[in-house]
Amino acid sequence: MIDPDWVPPQVNVSFNQHISIFQSKIKEICQNTSPKIILISSHGGIIRNLVYSLNPQLRPSDNVIFDSKIHEAGYTILNFDGQNFTVDQFDVHDHL
Repeated sequence: MIDPDWVPPQVNVSFNQHISIFQSKIKEICQNTSPKIILISSHGGIIRNLVYSLNPQLRPSDNVIFDSKIHEAGYTILNFDGQNFTVDQFDVHDHL
């Protein structure tokens, strides 16, 4: 596992900063869109880590992550109250 605050020299942005940018963008979309149901299709890593940042109890242990397969499938349902996101449902197979 990489440190999510590490800044790779190629991009000059940490993974946590990418998550923050992603969250800000979907917040902006939610605030400017009606109806309020939005489907996002993305690489699972950004969604998983957004969910973990919103609800850290959902993050599996490093040992589980280390032993998991790299393929993934699942879905996430977030709720937006106009200011903040919460995790309504989170279903990821193989934890990765």
